[in-house]
Amino acid sequence: MNHMTMIGNLAKEPELRYTNNSLPICTFTIGVSNGKNSDEPIWMDVSCFGELAENCAASLSKGARVVVIGKFRRRKYEKKDGTTGYSTELVADDVAANLRFATVTIDKGTKAPTNGIPQYDGPESEPF
Repeated sequence: MNHMTMIGNLAKEPELRYTNNSLPICTFTIGVSNGKNSDEPIWMDVSCFGELAENCAASLSKGARVVVIGKFRRRKYEKKDGTTGYSTELVADDVAANLRFATVTIDKGTKAPTNGIPQYDGPESEPF
């Protein structure tokens, strides 16, 4: 399984754009600590899609400490000089604020997909 959890700080403001099919994509870079004895962070590019992309763009800013859970993806692209380049990014399944260093207010805009899992909708949904 190709899942990874990374904790780091946003290096710059997140960028939101849309594909030709109107799919939202948010990209940002996080600096991840390389251990207690190293001053040099690991820089990881992160991509989010759909509602997660729009929520990240609306909620995150440079310096925010986040927890990102996702999958590694290696992309092949053509550089300006015509040679082939490769990049590695973390495609996010979930992004959350690191509450060790901040507080947040949750704004439940729309319901998240349940993937067939029953959800608790308050006392009126209780079976007894």
